[in-house]
Amino acid sequence: REHTDPSLWNNPAFLRTNYFMTAIWGVVFTINAFLAWQRSIQPAMPGWTYETISYSLMVSAMFISIWYPEYLRRRRNSQAAQS
Repeated sequence: REHTDPSLWNNPAFLRTNYFMTAIWGVVFTINAFLAWQRSIQPAMPGWTYETISYSLMVSAMFISIWYPEYLRRRRNSQAAQS
C-alpha cells in the first residue's frame, strides 16, 4: 500500500494480491510458531533442522513478496498488449 497510488487501494486485483500475500505470511508465521513450539516441547530433530526450515520459509516468503506482484504486473501488461 505504501508504494501504490491511493486510487488503486479499492481495486479488486490490488485487494486480491494483498489478501494472497497476507495469507502467505500468515501460513509462514503459523508454521514457524508450530516449529518453535515443537522444538520446545519435544525436540524430534536437531536444532539446526528447525532453524533451516524456519529460515527457508521466511526467505521463500520474502521472494514471493517481491516476485508475485511483478509477475501479475507483467501478465496484465502482456494481456493488455494482446488485446
